Amino acid sequence: ATMAPRHEFTPVQNAAQGVGGGQNQGILIVRHKTSGKVYIEKRIPPCLITQGDTRREVRAMGQCSSHPNIVRLITYDLNTPAHIPYGSLYLQHCELGSLDALMLRYAARGQYLADEGFVWKVFFDLSLALAKLHFGADEQLSRARAAIGKDAKPIAGWNPITHRDIKPSNIFLT
Repeated sequence: ATMAPRHEFTPVQNAAQGVGGGQNQGILIVRHKTSGKVYIEKRIPPCLITQGDTRREVRAMGQCSSHPNIVRLITYDLNTPAHIPYGSLYLQHCELGSLDALMLRYAARGQYLADEGFVWKVFFDLSLALAKLHFGADEQLSRARAAIGKDAKPIAGWNPITHRDIKPSNIFLT
């Protein structure tokens, strides 16, 4: 991902609308003005940019951008002029929302997710994403190795990435 100006995007709505909570502060659904494609904008306070946290996040997301089970960083704008007091990461929009939102929709109807296979698919895909983060493991190779009962194969020289906030509201569905 490369740095792009935020004026290329227009906000559509706050991601917290209709999602069931205030967990998504600073998260907006945006539309690219030229392509019309929908993305997520994650707004970052300047203090996190100057501390280097955001640049580390951009690097980590760049390392994992080709993995199908990790949200893709499309572009970013970390300039924080006085009239725009935040940086922006533009991410893949996961149109089905979070696992947490799905669970809340079922709970609101007094129902449970009846498809156990779906739950196992989510866990398996999460394990593939974690294998990428921790070991740099290739997704296709990890699938093949799992099918024969073998662990993911670590990539030599990979710098492990620790997520530190895995929870249903941070697991997105497409």
